[in-house]
Parts: sequence; structure tokens; C-alpha cells
Amino acid sequence: MKNKKETIISIDIGNHKCRCTLFNKLNNTLTILKMGTSKTNGLTHTTITDQHLFQESLHTCIKSCQSTINKKHCQIIINSPIEHPHTHTTTTAPPLLNNIKTNIQNALKDFSQHPLIFLPAGQAIYEQGLTHDEKTKGCILIDIGAYNSKIKIIQNKLIQEVVSVPIGGYTITKDLSICLKTNEETAEKLKILSCNLEENPPQKEITHNNETFDNPLIQKIIKARVSEWLQLIQKKTPKHPFIIYGGGALLKNKSAFLKNKYNISCRRLEPTSIHKNCNQLTFATSIANGIYAEKQQLLTKKSTLGIKKWFQNWL
Repeated sequence: MKNKKETIISIDIGNHKCRCTLFNKLNNTLTILKMGTSKTNGLTHTTITDQHLFQESLHTCIKSCQSTINKKHCQIIINSPIEHPHTHTTTTAPPLLNNIKTNIQNALKDFSQHPLIFLPAGQAIYEQGLTHDEKTKGCILIDIGAYNSKIKIIQNKLIQEVVSVPIGGYTITKDLSICLKTNEETAEKLKILSCNLEENPPQKEITHNNETFDNPLIQKIIKARVSEWLQLIQKKTPKHPFIIYGGGALLKNKSAFLKNKYNISCRRLEPTSIHKNCNQLTFATSIANGIYAEKQQLLTKKSTLGIKKWFQNWL
């Protein structure tokens, strides 16, 4: 009997953006077809404030990958938008509050007739992206989002604790906007284009849209917030190397700055360690979740009972 292709959709729901990876599954092999993104609306700090806007965000994200999907042959994986401490196990119930879980199920019912697969945040990145030494000797795994940084303390092959600090990529954008007296769109461009975290940047002025900005001041503003970010993390974590990922990890020279100024060992997660065709760090979570779900056989018919038990445990 000829195997049928299945569509796998893996969605990483963030407070600022939703990111979606579309896979084809054939003979237990996943192939990345397309990646898409949308702005997250109707969700504030893991609380759904507008169900209609939230549902539109998820629909837009999926449709940015593919316009038509066969519900019978489509399974959807969701990255848990709520953090809590959990150990390295495939049976731990994902930490979703019932109302968010139900709202996500309702929002996506038009795309799949199968139960949704909810994965604990960071579990797949732990499995796919860390080295053996990092898992055993210990590291601090940090997902730098727009509004906060989610931190997992890894030691002895366990995710021992999950904490967060209220600083993310958008925090720096807002700092630049206020201090430079410019709009947030310009501030974001300046952050991306000019950030180098050097003590004495060779370029003294940056011009954008016919406006001129003091480059040493830009570096000073960014360094002050990165230093505060580090201090908050150090208060909550043991002394282990940092592994950073997420949109905020794209800040240029961040690892070198932490090493040179604070003697902190830090590396940015290589997206190709997740999948050879993953070339964007911001999609590492959605891609890792798809691969992890396949390896754990959560996408097969045999896993249906296990998934049902997960749902029963949540309720």
C-alpha cells in the first residue's frame, strides 16, 4: 500500500510574533516546505485578550505558508506559550492553562481534524540544539523574545528550573526610541544596522531616512540594557555558559561583548544544528518542535493514546 503524504504544521506562538513551519511527512521523514510569520494580536503576556484577533493571527501565520490544507492529513504542533519548570521527559503534561489550550484548539479546528500536539517550551531546543557536555555539565538556555527572556537552567541532563526576566529585543528598541527621540520603526532599524557593542565605534554618526544619529550614544544605550539583562539573569542562575536563541539573540556581537566585558561564556545557537535547512534562528523553535515530535513518535497513529492521556492530565 502506498504511503500518503501528511502535512505537519509547527507553530511557535510568541507575544510579538507567531512563526510557522510547514513540513511534508513521508515514510517517517520530514521535509521543510515553507516558513511563515504573522504578528501576534489578541495575546498579552500569555493571556488571550481578544479571541477573534488571536485566531486571525494564527490563521494568517498558517496561510503565509500554504493557502489550502487537507484537514484529514494535517497535524499541528504548538509550542507552549506558558513556561514552567519541567524535567527532561516526554510524558510531562505541557504547562498550558485550560482556557488558552481550548482557545488555541478552537482557533485551529478548521485546519486539522486531529488533536493538537502541545509541546513544553524549550524541550525540542534542548534535545536538538545542545551538545552532550552542555546537557551534562550545565548551561543556561535563554530564549530572547520581544518583551522578555525565558531562561532554562540545564544540569545533569535535566531542565531543572525555568525563570524569566522582563527584558527582550523590543526593550532595547523602546530605549533607543525614547533616548534618540525617534519613532520605534527607526529605532529598530538603528538597532539592527548599527549595533556592534564596541567601546569606540569607528563610525561616529549613523544616517537613516535623512536623520543623523550619534553612534557612540546608540552603543551606550544598548550596552546599558544588555548589562542590566545580564545582571538580572545572574541573580537567578548558577554560573554556567549561556546559549542564546530567539529574535533578541540576533543582536550583533552580543556574545563577544559578554565575554570581553564580563567574562561570560556565551554562544548563539546555530540554526543548522536543529536542521540542515534551518537558516533562520527565529524559526529554530518551530522547526525543532516538528523534528522532536517525529522522533518521539507523536505524529504516528500509535501516539494517539499518549496524546489523549496528555489532554486528560491537563484537565
